[in-house]
Amino acid sequence: MTNILLRSKTIKGIPSEVSCYSLNYITHKLLVCTKEDVYLYNIDNQSLINNMNYSKRFGDLYDGEASIKSVDSIILSKLWVAFVNKKSFVFFNESLDFSPIYSAEPNPAISLQVFQRANEIITLRGDRKVLKFWKFEVVENPGEVTNEEGRLIKNDLKRSKDGEKKMYGLSETQHSFEVDLNNRKSLSTPQNRIIMNYVFSEELSLMIVSLDNMELMFYSLTTCESLQKFSFSNPSNKETLNIPCLALEQEILFYCDNKRFVMYDLVLNEEKLNYHHGFPFRVISLHADRSNAKSGVYLVTNDDKFHIFSTFKSK
Repeated sequence: MTNILLRSKTIKGIPSEVSCYSLNYITHKLLVCTKEDVYLYNIDNQSLINNMNYSKRFGDLYDGEASIKSVDSIILSKLWVAFVNKKSFVFFNESLDFSPIYSAEPNPAISLQVFQRANEIITLRGDRKVLKFWKFEVVENPGEVTNEEGRLIKNDLKRSKDGEKKMYGLSETQHSFEVDLNNRKSLSTPQNRIIMNYVFSEELSLMIVSLDNMELMFYSLTTCESLQKFSFSNPSNKETLNIPCLALEQEILFYCDNKRFVMYDLVLNEEKLNYHHGFPFRVISLHADRSNAKSGVYLVTNDDKFHIFSTFKSK
């Protein structure tokens, strides 16, 4: 295998303990969250743009600890959405102004991901049995009124039409924007199975969910209806297999467990590559990039190594 030198960039001021982060790959702005603060960086000139201590501000609202452990970028709106205390949404802009906190999720959730084309947020419930889809729309300058001094003021509490969400305003902060947030649909696993991983293709309007029995479930991303299921693993050997890693790049699904590596064409519905790799390590993260002729697969393993494989010459 050809050795490749990777040049690293060190952004000044990155905290040592990061809870979560998300990059807007168009504006090259990076939002980093710790237990107490949020930081916004420009990765082009490797500089800190702004930072804010959210723990104190949000903690006053909760009368206790406020924690952000999941965040994703809303690319075209130049916003980020974060999960506060596993149940509430908050939105940040590039000035680190933030929306009210939306207490919309009655059950704890462990992650969120933005469905960019549809302006939706996908959350994975804490028991890993349900995916929920949240429709959002940014409201600019909502319900503006002024006080005697001519300063903008807003209502501290609003309720949605269906009564499922609450909008909390922080009294000491003037919000520059609000978001209309509604639960569109939920996707439950069959036979009470556990969701281990999931990926989706906005171009194909397809979601693929990996279950704890090594099966892959295919769903429509818009209707959440089940389309098909299959497995790349031998059912008799499932107890010896690790949790598979998944990646979607254009129409190709990339799959890797501790036995095999698979490239599957979702349009042609056929395998392009399936081989027993014999890796002496466990793959814990998988990313695929087919944006140019030197397309490749990037693997992170449990021995703290980074592996790069070319798919351009694969047969």
